[in-house]
Amino acid sequence: MGLFRHPPWERLEEVVKSFKGPMEQRPSKYSAIKINGQRAYDLARAGVEFELPTRLIHIYDIELLVYSFPFFTIRVTMLGGYLCACLVTRYMPTPRRLWHDDTIMPYRCGTI
Repeated sequence: MGLFRHPPWERLEEVVKSFKGPMEQRPSKYSAIKINGQRAYDLARAGVEFELPTRLIHIYDIELLVYSFPFFTIRVTMLGGYLCACLVTRYMPTPRRLWHDDTIMPYRCGTI
């Protein structure tokens, strides 16, 4: 077996659907959230050590639309304020386990 495995549609769909529902999210230190009147990204760039509290988010629906290994497209319906990038970058270890890939796939976020 080579370095990359091609997971079937069904396995990728199972992983994608596992994100549906409530989950804890820790915002990025480079977010626009304010801490004592200052933006987190300003503090992070200045090298200030801090940790943002987690918040409960809810993904109402998530659907695998297109899949052509190693790329895929998903549609996500979620509560406002959650960053789509977090879904890809923070939880990349889950898809990575499917085919042992260390690259981050391109993503696009928007509203319907």
